[in-house]
Amino acid sequence: MLKTNNPTKFLTSKNILKFFFISALVLNIPINSAEIYAQKGGVIFEPETKKTDPKPATKPRPKRNKDKDKDKIIIEDTNVTPEVVLIPPVESLPNKDRRYALIVGVDKYDNPDIIKLDGAVNDARTLAAALQVYGGFLPEQVVLLTPEQGAELKPTRQNIIKWITRLSKSAAKDGMLFVSFSGHGVEINKEAFLLAEDSEISDSVTAMGQSGLKVDSLRDIIQENGTSQVMLVLDACRNDPRKNRSNDSNLLSESFIKGLDFYNKDKGIVAAATLYATSPGERSYEDTEKKQGYFSTALIEGLKGNAANEKGEVTFEALEIYVQDRVAMLTEGKNVSQVPQFKYKGYTKNLVVAYLPTAANIASRDATKSNDLFVTAKIAFENKDFAKAIDLYKTILIVNSDPAAYLNLGQIYLEQNKLDDALKIFSELAKLQDENPNAYYFLGLTQSQLNNDKEAIKAWKNATKLKDKLSQALLADTFLNLGNTYLKNENNQEAMLAFQEATTIKPDYPEDVYFKLGEASRLASNYKDAITAYNKAINQPGANYGIGLAYTNLGAEGKAQAKQFLDQAKVLSKASYKQGEDARKANNFQAASEAFLQAIKNYPEDDNSYFQLGYCYLQLNNKDLARKQHEILVKMKSSKAAELLKEINRAK
Repeated sequence: MLKTNNPTKFLTSKNILKFFFISALVLNIPINSAEIYAQKGGVIFEPETKKTDPKPATKPRPKRNKDKDKDKIIIEDTNVTPEVVLIPPVESLPNKDRRYALIVGVDKYDNPDIIKLDGAVNDARTLAAALQVYGGFLPEQVVLLTPEQGAELKPTRQNIIKWITRLSKSAAKDGMLFVSFSGHGVEINKEAFLLAEDSEISDSVTAMGQSGLKVDSLRDIIQENGTSQVMLVLDACRNDPRKNRSNDSNLLSESFIKGLDFYNKDKGIVAAATLYATSPGERSYEDTEKKQGYFSTALIEGLKGNAANEKGEVTFEALEIYVQDRVAMLTEGKNVSQVPQFKYKGYTKNLVVAYLPTAANIASRDATKSNDLFVTAKIAFENKDFAKAIDLYKTILIVNSDPAAYLNLGQIYLEQNKLDDALKIFSELAKLQDENPNAYYFLGLTQSQLNNDKEAIKAWKNATKLKDKLSQALLADTFLNLGNTYLKNENNQEAMLAFQEATTIKPDYPEDVYFKLGEASRLASNYKDAITAYNKAINQPGANYGIGLAYTNLGAEGKAQAKQFLDQAKVLSKASYKQGEDARKANNFQAASEAFLQAIKNYPEDDNSYFQLGYCYLQLNNKDLARKQHEILVKMKSSKAAELLKEINRAK
């Protein structure tokens, strides 16, 4: 016969064994089944009692109903009808769309008498990113509160309560709420409080209840909303937050542990876990150089894969072991004691809390559509949803130095003409992988657009050294870019060699590339190769002129051919000049300037074309370009130079 006076009290291990020993005799249950069940994470509750009128009638022997209530053992008695409820252990987290997180980091406070922290915000920001990258949380369901953000996302008392209420309601019944607090906490008269950004410190429990965040109250909010699963990370026991006591330790007390016990089957919470940065009677510490807590550093490393098994999965048990060992290593020789503690009920030790985002893991979790952050970011990038892609890639890079994330983010910045941002990203990628040719290719493009020609050439030359790792298309473009930059800086020999490499790798380049090869070859005195290149670009403006000059430099043998091509260049130039005149007379100065520019390209020795082009630029209110035409005329020693200067001075 089993009697109980407290229907909601947990059985001690001694009583459990005693009860199951008796039950085993009656129901033939293995004596160690309860112990094994509890070790797996299952929870055994004592039954509620039913009072009945005492009757001498004989009751049947206890029996198990195999068809219905398989998890219930019913023992009947003349006085009570107790039952033991075996609650199955929680072996998996809810689906991704049912996971919500509130991450709070407070490193500076409105009250100047509360000392600042170095790593609280970094801890929060990094953990929020890790949950999305490794923990399967959707970005839109992770709320980060830090002081530098806008009013709605500052870690004020009102905001913290508002978001805990809102998110716990969202995660009600079949969801999970993950809460992390990194900042200051205090105990006043055995009551535990967390300090929000706008909190004050008082020795009055009542005053603290109105200014700080009483942990009991936060727990009550979550429990009242019936969230199915709750996880909390607490790193709030550092030094005393008051300036005049900043050298004193602020130890983790039983008040915090008791106040943060979320597990409550009557409220619908079937599993709860609290991850403490330290043990009762100890405090936690920060790495002041890295500006991150030792606990957070170890926790993030574990989630990133250092605690993963061969399947790339991070379990509760493995994470706890890794974090404790890693914190011990990080604090070694610092004469401190910090031992993180994981306390959980309802969850099994082999619960997977994070996973490495490998292709196999993604596929195994969602065969039809993956919400994995890497996949989502890539899709946004390919669809040119750049705002979304930037947010996702920046989140990934907080906790994962992923080369693809760097490369795609840098390309987005480059396309948006955010050159400084692109330069930073590609430079970091080159440092991360000094044999990544793509990093050097795009780094060269960025430096070129910033007019840093020397740095651009250096980057592209690094890319060509890794040509075996670079695609043929990008390798050809790398040589092409080198050729353009060398030609721009009148390094004609190097330009010629670069263009030759580019066209050898990619013979189907358009005519303008072969024209540049012709120009570089002619200027490098390689006249025969210049003629060959110009002939492949014969429809390009200036090709006939270039061939003519090349033949001229071949001496008597090329005299006849030189005249032929130079005459043809003049004919083409005159045709373009005529188009320019007609457009100018019609006051269409934009079309006129384009035609005169074409005339110059066809035959650069006609000073009239430069004068007319300068005049058109003046009419288009572009004095700078007009002055450049004047400078060219001066070098040509043309009488048109003085005439154009008068027009420039006359222009308003």
